[in-house]
Amino acid sequence: LPQAMLVVALVAALGSTSTALGAAGVDVGARMLTGDVAALSPAEAAERLATTPAVPFVLRGARTSGPVFWLDVRPPPGAEQIADPALLIEKGRHLAVDLYLLRDGEPRAIELATSLPRYFGMHTAVFALPDTLTPDTRLLARVTASGRGAEQLDPQVASLAVTLTQGAAHARTITLAVGALGAMALGALVIWFVLKDRLFILYAVLFALQALYILFLSGQGFDWPGMQATVPLGAHAWNVPAALSGAAAC
Repeated sequence: LPQAMLVVALVAALGSTSTALGAAGVDVGARMLTGDVAALSPAEAAERLATTPAVPFVLRGARTSGPVFWLDVRPPPGAEQIADPALLIEKGRHLAVDLYLLRDGEPRAIELATSLPRYFGMHTAVFALPDTLTPDTRLLARVTASGRGAEQLDPQVASLAVTLTQGAAHARTITLAVGALGAMALGALVIWFVLKDRLFILYAVLFALQALYILFLSGQGFDWPGMQATVPLGAHAWNVPAALSGAAAC
């Protein structure tokens, strides 16, 4: 029975991947400005992007050029049909993004609305855009890398309401799965106080480690209060509990 309950919890949590990563977004093309650009203002970066040959965005090339680079983001065809547009940037947690909307040649800062946890040490920065997108809309993103993390940065345009709804569903699924595993761990520990069989200690350890595995693999644990200090651990935050739980299962 405990093994069956563990499988149910794991399937429920990992099955939310399709919900978490399946936001109905439209991939955005971008071109990059690299080199000695850390000191550029948004207006200077926009001017330089307008007067230099377009270079398609490739994260590996941008990262090798230095810790700071700029992206010129243009809405894809069909983006104007989104009534409540938001720019989603799925990225490693070590990449910080500042976003600017160019209007009449003047950059306007767009504040980060929220960030949503994603699997394998990533999260999605969500920027709510003030206006309906048009083919002439220009967005500038200043990306600053510090430390190490998942080397991925994918911009998308999507509905803000849909994105937040799917993010909430993802958070609920992970919380319920972790809660179920925590309850099984506590139940096994309570039974051990009565029966004094070492097997129940192993069950408690197994369930607790699996809860940590799901919590950090899903990215949810990095955002929970008091657990932000685990971000530098990266993949070790979920790989170590997974390995230890395997040892406990044996």
